[in-house]
Amino acid sequence: MEPLLETFCLENKQLFHLKYHQDRVRWSTGQEIDISLFTKAIKSDPSYTLAQKGKWRVSVTYSPSSILSIRFVPYQVPEIGLLKPTTIKENFYSYKWADRSQFESIKKELPRGTEPLFILDGLVTDTSFTNVVLEKDGQLFTPKSYLLKGTKRCCLLDKGIIHECDITLEDLRHYDTIHLVNAMLSPHQLTLPIEAVL
Repeated sequence: MEPLLETFCLENKQLFHLKYHQDRVRWSTGQEIDISLFTKAIKSDPSYTLAQKGKWRVSVTYSPSSILSIRFVPYQVPEIGLLKPTTIKENFYSYKWADRSQFESIKKELPRGTEPLFILDGLVTDTSFTNVVLEKDGQLFTPKSYLLKGTKRCCLLDKGIIHECDITLEDLRHYDTIHLVNAMLSPHQLTLPIEAVL
């Protein structure tokens, strides 16, 4: 199996959504791996002592049998101004692989600040690094046709904050805004007007 990637949000010494990370690790590997293996590795890494304040992205590369590497990066919300609908084929991406070259090859063709919004069989899915949440009249919806089982997305669904539905590219004009969400981002932290979808 190719190396996998799990990205954790570390904020003021706290790691978030561990239940959902464990669910995804077990689903990705097909093994009953306990998330404590990850949290212990993170907290024993020398960089952990430098990441006690503020918000950090902790990227753990792993295989079913071991932790391969851990990287700590101070988090800043990326500057995204436009979304470019980009058609993909079935099985484009379903596991959180450490190798992101297929995303990078698409993104390098786009101007800086423009993010691909992947479309599969006419349905909205994800961007290259987030799930998406669409807002309409104060209600929040997320595509059933997601590519990656994001931890923040799962948490928001369980809490009833967002709701799943089919969303086609043509449906986007009926929504007001689009929120990009992932382990590091909640709704309203990186939000674009629907007109930002090219």
